[in-house]
Amino acid sequence: EELRAEVHEACTAIEENRQEVDAHLSLRISEVQQSLQAEFKVADANLHTEVATAAANDRYNLGVEMERLRGDLGQVELLRSSVAQAQELASRAGAHEVIATLRVEQLFSPAPAAC
Repeated sequence: EELRAEVHEACTAIEENRQEVDAHLSLRISEVQQSLQAEFKVADANLHTEVATAAANDRYNLGVEMERLRGDLGQVELLRSSVAQAQELASRAGAHEVIATLRVEQLFSPAPAAC
């Protein structure tokens, strides 16, 4: 009978200890879950900030590059215009040269025979 009472008392103590451990573990699990959720929120916010910053930097860099390309395009258009003007001047000069050559030839060619 005494042994039975000791076993019962030991079993009761073990059960109480198990319940305390379970309660402690449940509390600790809840704390860890809350901590992880808070860390996740911070990490998620940081990630969103980094992505937004990277996107803003990319948009800025793209804008700078577009302005540079617009400037280059303006230079190309100026060069095209200059080339067209040079071609026009060369064409006119060529025509003037032909006319001048013909005039010089007329001046130095023998006069046609008089009838």
